[in-house]
Amino acid sequence: MCPMPVPSLEALFVEHVGPSMARHLALLRAVEGLPCQIGLKRGDVRFGDRWTFPVQLLGIEDPDGATWTWSWALPATKVAPPLTRTALELRAWGEDHGVDLFYVPRFGLAGMTGDQIAIVSCGLADAAAFLVAETELGTAFLLFPDLQGQIPTRHSAAFLAEILPEVLTTYTLPDHPAVVRSLLRFQGFRIEEDKGAWQARREDGSRITVSFDSQRRISKLQVQTAG
Repeated sequence: MCPMPVPSLEALFVEHVGPSMARHLALLRAVEGLPCQIGLKRGDVRFGDRWTFPVQLLGIEDPDGATWTWSWALPATKVAPPLTRTALELRAWGEDHGVDLFYVPRFGLAGMTGDQIAIVSCGLADAAAFLVAETELGTAFLLFPDLQGQIPTRHSAAFLAEILPEVLTTYTLPDHPAVVRSLLRFQGFRIEEDKGAWQARREDGSRITVSFDSQRRISKLQVQTAG
């Protein structure tokens, strides 16, 4: 039997950056202006009096942004074990697939930032969103397993077209088509990948047309909304 190839962190990031950032930015827009209270002992995040969602703690980035510690490696007196369930599942996935990022308890952030770890983790765990917040432990990276139908997880074509340039400029991503493909498929679009321009359609009538230049970067993005 041939050994299972070890997925590269770069490939994992390209696969998950679009869907995870869409979920993250949609959450931020929905809670904009609301006070945010992180309850690590309760295991939830409260946005004013409007929403309370259960969370999982992925890990902590130290104040200088130089070190990452997985939640399961923190003392149980600081982090209740139930909050580490998803991080432990990711550790098991990393052990099975030979990706040491997920099973080394504490390491220096030389190759990836905490944001990038959260993006990949959000995708692998199929979480509803992720959030970054300052806590007494340091910079906490949190996953929302379920937004309980309160915040939509399927977004408009206009929203997707708006955040794509933001994602592609925030991170150095040479292969724009791979990022676009992953995001649109996750959002329920069927894509016809013609050489001239990609045509993406969804059953609600939404359409997105994307063209790429010779450097495989987006050169044109057009949206036709449903209705």
